[in-house]
Amino acid sequence: MSNQKLVFLFAASLTLALCATPVAAELSDPSKGSSTVSAALISQSHGGVNAQFQAGEDALALGQYEASIQSWEAALAAYRASGDQEKEAVVLNRIALAHSYLRQYPEAIRRHEESLTIARRLNQQEEIANALDGIGITYAFQNKPVEALATLEESLSINRSIANHQGEADNLDHLGSLQVTQDNLSEALSYYTQSLALSQDIDYKIGQARSLGNIGYVQYQREDYTQALDTYQRELAIRESLGNPVTVFTATKRVGAAYSQLERYEEAIESYEKGLAIAKSLNDSDKELDILWLMGDTSKSANRYEDAITYYTWGLNKAKRLGDKPLEADFNLSIGNIQAALGKHNGAIDSYLQSLSIYREIDRKSSEAIALRNIGLSSESLEKYQEAIDYYQQSLAIEKTLGNREEQALSLEYIGVAYRALEDYSAALDYFEQSLAIARALADLHSAERLHRRMGFTYNTIQNYEKATDAYQQSLDLNQRLSDPVHESYVLMLLGISYGDRGAYDQALRYYRQSADLKDNAGKRDLLYSVNNTLKQARGTYQEQTEVDISAIISAHEDALFLHNSAEVDIKAEEDSYFIDNLENITNRLFQLNWNKGDIDRAVYYLEQLSTLREEETSDLLYSFGQVETLLRLDLAISANQTNAAITAHLNKLPENDTAARLSLLNILRRKGRVLDGLVLHSARGTSDAETETDLATLAEIKEINTQLANLYYEAAASGQTDAYEEDKRTLESRLTNLNVSLSRIENNSAQAQAVAQMKVSSIDAVRRLIPTDAALIELVSYQPYHLEGFLRRDQDPVRYAAYILTRSGTIQAVDLGERAAIDQQVAKYRQALRTQSSQLQTISRELDETLMAPIRPLLGEKTHLLISPDGQLNVMPFDALIDEQDRYLIESYQISYLTSGRDLLKLQSSTASAHSSVIIANPDYAGAVNSTTEASIANTATTQSVNQRSADVEGLSFSALPGTAEEANAIAPLLPNPTILTQRQATESRLKQLVAPSILHIATHGFFLPDTTYDATSDADSRGKLGASLEVVDTELEAALIPNDYEIENPLLRSGLALAGVNARRSGGGNLTEDGVFTALEASNLNLEGTQLVVLSACETGLGATSDGDGVHGLRRAFAIAGAESQLMSLWQVDDYGTSELMQVYYENLINEGQGRSEALRNAQLALMSTGTYAHPYYWSSFIFSGDWRPIE
Repeated sequence: MSNQKLVFLFAASLTLALCATPVAAELSDPSKGSSTVSAALISQSHGGVNAQFQAGEDALALGQYEASIQSWEAALAAYRASGDQEKEAVVLNRIALAHSYLRQYPEAIRRHEESLTIARRLNQQEEIANALDGIGITYAFQNKPVEALATLEESLSINRSIANHQGEADNLDHLGSLQVTQDNLSEALSYYTQSLALSQDIDYKIGQARSLGNIGYVQYQREDYTQALDTYQRELAIRESLGNPVTVFTATKRVGAAYSQLERYEEAIESYEKGLAIAKSLNDSDKELDILWLMGDTSKSANRYEDAITYYTWGLNKAKRLGDKPLEADFNLSIGNIQAALGKHNGAIDSYLQSLSIYREIDRKSSEAIALRNIGLSSESLEKYQEAIDYYQQSLAIEKTLGNREEQALSLEYIGVAYRALEDYSAALDYFEQSLAIARALADLHSAERLHRRMGFTYNTIQNYEKATDAYQQSLDLNQRLSDPVHESYVLMLLGISYGDRGAYDQALRYYRQSADLKDNAGKRDLLYSVNNTLKQARGTYQEQTEVDISAIISAHEDALFLHNSAEVDIKAEEDSYFIDNLENITNRLFQLNWNKGDIDRAVYYLEQLSTLREEETSDLLYSFGQVETLLRLDLAISANQTNAAITAHLNKLPENDTAARLSLLNILRRKGRVLDGLVLHSARGTSDAETETDLATLAEIKEINTQLANLYYEAAASGQTDAYEEDKRTLESRLTNLNVSLSRIENNSAQAQAVAQMKVSSIDAVRRLIPTDAALIELVSYQPYHLEGFLRRDQDPVRYAAYILTRSGTIQAVDLGERAAIDQQVAKYRQALRTQSSQLQTISRELDETLMAPIRPLLGEKTHLLISPDGQLNVMPFDALIDEQDRYLIESYQISYLTSGRDLLKLQSSTASAHSSVIIANPDYAGAVNSTTEASIANTATTQSVNQRSADVEGLSFSALPGTAEEANAIAPLLPNPTILTQRQATESRLKQLVAPSILHIATHGFFLPDTTYDATSDADSRGKLGASLEVVDTELEAALIPNDYEIENPLLRSGLALAGVNARRSGGGNLTEDGVFTALEASNLNLEGTQLVVLSACETGLGATSDGDGVHGLRRAFAIAGAESQLMSLWQVDDYGTSELMQVYYENLINEGQGRSEALRNAQLALMSTGTYAHPYYWSSFIFSGDWRPIE
């Protein structure tokens, strides 16, 4: 152990506790515990000699060792002159003590031996023990442990023989410190503990404090900083009670050091501030500078760099005032280091240059070399690489002169790094080799490992991959010898990068996996950045080269997938979004690579994993307020590709594969209707947890803006004003988006979380068990066949329809139905024939049945209830009127209920019972204006219109009376318990919007849907069509309203709606805003129908809207689902007024009186109507379709 450490242990750590007597050890009150002979002898002296002795004691306590020697030498001369040998022996030990503190060990030994000779001659046992104790300590200072142990044990034996317990406690403490110098901490702790116990028994406070300080030292060395802190605080309390500011200062420093190690930096600084105050009170500049240095270092450790600079600057200024050049240079160097850490390299260089100048002035070569090297480092950070090299070379020259091999190696290494930055790789490698040679000669394994790593990186940069991996391997071997898992993991990652750069991707990933085994989750995530870069290289190679080992590419991706999974990324954590994206990408690549390889089974395996990942992500997207539809459309566009692949794999490649069948259906269930789910979550009912006045006002304003958008659209259409419509619409829509975003504080509430959970499809079985035993779920889906050849390619084959059938028991069955375009044409002919009561209906219906249902029927077995989830144009056709092989309508064999998706079954598990009675709205007074209590008009409603918009179609919009709806209301009202009936002038848009969750909502009025087509002003006054006798919008081309439009000119929720009282006068009640009587689907979506079991729209075309693949119909059907209705009964074309009234009467009798299910009641009503001569044609009874919960009304 170094002599410097010995001095620390016996001087700084023990704090003047080197001799046996309390007076010799530390200043204390002589009246307390001062019972030794030597102390008594001194205290009995009088006059100038005693004053000189006490002056020496005072100086010693203040650390003024030269002054104490001078005073004691004067006292010694007086004692010799008087012949007082006993006191002479005491004073000689004091003088020796001071020489030990000054590291003048030979002189200290000589004086102790003089005292020992006198004490032995006088047989003064206590002073003999004191002298031996001092000699033993001095031997320890001289690194002579054997001699030290012998003399200390002899002193201990004497003190025990004379029962000098204080001396014994001191001996035990010093023996402990000797064991510390030999790194025997356990032995040391034993001695310290014995000393503490003895000091406590005799109430020896100084001994207690000293032993506690030494015990704390052992705990500190063992890195048990919590225990060390506690022990140091106990020591400090005793020191403060004794009142010696010097020892209090030292104890305070120790407490601060323990706090700093525990990273309790604020408390460490507080302790050091107390020490600084003591140093200032003692006027001790050395102590003040010492504590300022510690405060600067602690602030640096706490990353409080500005504070560190402040403390170092205080120290620097004091050192300048004192003319302490070495300390001035050291403080400048530390300030430079902090500036460099802050990236202030120009300032750092200025500080380093000041320290360099002083080091040269005082000729401190080792420090000069450090300053030069630091200037080089900052110059390199400023990209002044040649200047950096010049400074490194100067530092190297000094280190060679000093013969400091370790520092030479470091400067050579830095020169190599700078040359590498200059892209002079040959010079860089040469200097690395020189540095490595020294490291090897010194057996410096850490430096050798680092240099091999630097060389590997350099070789990799110049694409010499053989030498790069060789250098990395040597670095790896050294890390394993050093048992350094952190750097071992890092080098394994570098090996992975190198093998990836050379194109050995599978080998690269193997190294990445080894690296990951040595990392925690955070480290694994850092590794994933390199993994993903290697995968990008692999994909580029695959795409660019015609001959490539696809198995190696697949193997690399499989290892990458393993690494992502092992990192345990949280799919819901925003900070993990990068890794989740890559996890999806890797899984997707594995699906595509295996597909391209022709391993369809394996491709399906990864496609299943991908589907699960995307289901989680889609569920998260449901929370995205404001832009939910856009986000989900993007999501579904991506997942549609996966659905296409799954269906293609199943139907074309693996028809008997249960996994492929399950995956295909699972993707269908997860994809269809997802936009509707998102819109439901963020509708008025989805945010119904709003409680604050601000949130409630925001919701009210959202509803009002939707009304303004609707009014604006129809006002512009009727007036023909075109200049400002688009601008006003954009203004309103922009405001609407901002309001939606402002509702984020009531997002993610428990109700929304529960709804999202219900929307997730974890497995096919989750849906299967909810299918009635007599029913079959038929998922109709459009898909585009997915080709094998080509990476990331889909073919351009025509889109097709397929059907997947699921029952409560039995296997999943599927069938391809044919090309979508051809089937859509058949659907268009079928609807046209129904609407016009064509004589060709039976033939057309039979042909469509042969296409759609004939392939499905054999898969249904004995099932009689069909739960049909249509797609595309199949959403707007009635399956009931198809004719089978026995010339029977489908309705005669099956009860049919429609769902947006089979996922709807999950929502049926939980329903909210309505506490409100049913409401019937019928026979509105279209002609008479219904004034609101407070009239308010929409400001700035001058409108614009593009030539492609429908305003011409609705110009002069007016509606004729429907007397049949009055009879309908009168017939069904008695069947409902206490219904509210709104007719004539009460049947206003304003009253409808005020409704909250009626059990049943029945609306009998005109309905309309305005497709993007031309118009023909013809109509039937007795129909519940769009405009009655005034105007009817019809299709002039067969496909116009049936084929989905890729680009929608106007929001389809604005183009479909109901006519209410006052519509012809454009006044239908209202509060702050006058309602116009045109109740659009957009406005309907803002109703709160949570708990409404059934909405019946006894009107024309209420089931129509713009169709969207996988997302149903955008119109009233969607709007009432968004609002919360469990089920809807709506029409697909213009319906006869009186025929509809009769159908509705029978329906409600079945529903209420007979207790039939909602879908069953409709089927039986349709069968009854079909049996009459008047309404036997499907035109009358098949227009109405039922969607949603088919079970009986509660």
